[in-house]
Amino acid sequence: MTRDVRILLDGHITPLFWAVIEATEEAILNALLAAGTMVGRDGNTAHALPHDRSLEVMARYRPQGSAPRS
Repeated sequence: MTRDVRILLDGHITPLFWAVIEATEEAILNALLAAGTMVGRDGNTAHALPHDRSLEVMARYRPQGSAPRS
């Protein structure tokens, strides 16, 4: 028995990996900025991140050459 195998050439893998990296980064940032202040067990409080300050810090430490986030 034989099977045909299709492969993705190296030239197409890099853009695919970059797309995955960007989507993952976006999901993490969305989760961090969407979370509100929560009080949990024993009164432990997790405070929401201030959006304006978070965006300011991200802009300041953005790697050179990367596009700004909207």
